[in-house]
Amino acid sequence: MLKATKFENEGMVLTEEELTIKKRSLLLSLHTLDLEAFLKKIEEFNCSMIEQKLDPEIVKGKMLRLIYLSMEVAKESLWKKGYLPHLEIADKHSSLELCHWFTQQMKQIFQWVENNQVEPKHIAIERALHFIQDNYNKELSLQEVAEHSNISSAYFSVLFKEQMGESYIKYVTKLRIEQAKKLLHSGAKVNEVSESVGYNNYRHFSELFKKHVGVTPGYYRDKQSKA
Repeated sequence: MLKATKFENEGMVLTEEELTIKKRSLLLSLHTLDLEAFLKKIEEFNCSMIEQKLDPEIVKGKMLRLIYLSMEVAKESLWKKGYLPHLEIADKHSSLELCHWFTQQMKQIFQWVENNQVEPKHIAIERALHFIQDNYNKELSLQEVAEHSNISSAYFSVLFKEQMGESYIKYVTKLRIEQAKKLLHSGAKVNEVSESVGYNNYRHFSELFKKHVGVTPGYYRDKQSKA
């Protein structure tokens, strides 16, 4: 039982760094119901596992992470309770056996999502946008917003970019910079503006502002006051 819990927990806390480009593509193809791309990514993953000749226990861990991550997509489709892949995979030992089992599980998840497809606009992103709007003036991590939206940080990262067309960090940064410009335009002090839009590090705020606007916050404020 302890071992099963370990696998389950690993799947649910997959970090941003662990989510490779190929895994992102697989998850996106599931969310958009692109079966051809989905099956291709699964085949590439299986081939990679076989070619690397990894220990079966390592392969199991990688497969379970992908399955649990894919189940985050299926949650919006009311994924059936009682599905315990970390128990089903226990008696699989060879790479070929594992790859066959993994393919069947992923196909099952795809079919479930397809049969229970909901409105394309994910409600979690709507919830996240409201939360960001109300809290951009504080330290706001991706994980915190994901938790508020009731999905894993890894899935949230992929879903946010797919829905919004840009990463979470870029979205929040642009929002903060736009709010900072409004405050500077009203003549507010730069250090006060920095804190008001969620940056406690004044230097970091100034560097970001110049990168996005082309001038320092102080120069921007002075120029606006003379306009």
